[in-house]
Amino acid sequence: MLNTAAFPKMTYLFKNAHYLAKAGRPYSDFKSLCLLDKSKGIDIGATYSTDKYCQKFIKAIADTERVKQEDIICSSPFISIISDGSTDTSCKEAEIVLLKSSLQCKVISANIVPFSCQYITCNNLKKWLIWKH
Repeated sequence: MLNTAAFPKMTYLFKNAHYLAKAGRPYSDFKSLCLLDKSKGIDIGATYSTDKYCQKFIKAIADTERVKQEDIICSSPFISIISDGSTDTSCKEAEIVLLKSSLQCKVISANIVPFSCQYITCNNLKKWLIWKH
């Protein structure tokens, strides 16, 4: 459990890491954001101001969001799946899957990353959803 002094510091650190993840910025920008916070008079300490901790913060955020999405998918009576893919020059497939569902009269969207397989097909995606849930 975090003590009362550490909670605000960790909040700022997690917000900085979340911003970097959402903006697609490199982990190395984390230290600059922390220095900016310090210049604004925000005390975030020096312990967790590295790119390695930024990576850990982003992983924790992603794991938490993934659990929330799985709960929504499991409790939704209906889901809609839209998928689009591409192949790069090295013949690797990249797939973007958007899942929409309705839960308690709210429309919920989630970006899902399916398991890696040789070909992304409707049947493979269906197997992944059934296996995952």
